[in-house]
Amino acid sequence: MKTQIKKTTVKLFESNNQILILAKKWQKTFYFLLITMIMLSCEKKQTIEKVEDNNIVTVEFNSTINGYKVKAYWKPDKVIRMGNSYVTGPAILEFTKIKNNSTFTLTNNHFGLKNINLPFIFNSDSTKIQGLKQKHIKLTYQKDGTFFFKDVNFDNKPELIISEFGKGQRGLSQWRVYEMDDYIDIYCLDSAPYNMLDDSSDFNYDNQTITINNFGGACGSTYDTYKYNSSDHKCVLIQSSREEYDGSTDKCITQTFEIIPQSEQLISSK
Repeated sequence: MKTQIKKTTVKLFESNNQILILAKKWQKTFYFLLITMIMLSCEKKQTIEKVEDNNIVTVEFNSTINGYKVKAYWKPDKVIRMGNSYVTGPAILEFTKIKNNSTFTLTNNHFGLKNINLPFIFNSDSTKIQGLKQKHIKLTYQKDGTFFFKDVNFDNKPELIISEFGKGQRGLSQWRVYEMDDYIDIYCLDSAPYNMLDDSSDFNYDNQTITINNFGGACGSTYDTYKYNSSDHKCVLIQSSREEYDGSTDKCITQTFEIIPQSEQLISSK
């Protein structure tokens, strides 16, 4: 299933029942909008009240990415230690197509950049942001925690992936997938397996399969493989592997099932 996103859609920054969203207005005036909403997949209903906010950083990537110039209007609010330190926060990403100068926006509620690249003032152990030295910065594009383009539905065209830093399992980035046509109509791919993708997902372009890895700790992980069906342009679950504890051998075993309509067939246990 895919849900069309209108060009005028303002995507949301989620925070329990009240939602803060950042909207860019003419003359580069910014506001935070306080929203109460009901969200279902990529669709929503909303009411809006304006609240001024001055802690907005404009991030401009200094290269063209897949034919787009990209800016982010970002409210950094958290430092995350994960290998390198990252600063994260909600952002609106503005994509401008070089070919025809058309523009659309999407949000990344977990937009993250390496803290070493940022002209911010941090506390002594770099765990909190104390101030902003600049509010307009130009950076080299980085994929992690921002966005990237990748063919995930085997149509030989790259989809736009919003990479939400640290939101996925075990601190991985979770993906949101958008398909675009030549007229910049935007569709959110919100059915399985596209709504379960993260940095651990495996793609086999020869077999046209996607494997979703769900890490559940010792003897608790599952691995589900979906295959693309060119006749209806959908992915179907064809195989599922599950780790289980075998008390008789005191070992973790993996059982693999072939999925056939409305049933499962065990094909290996080792």
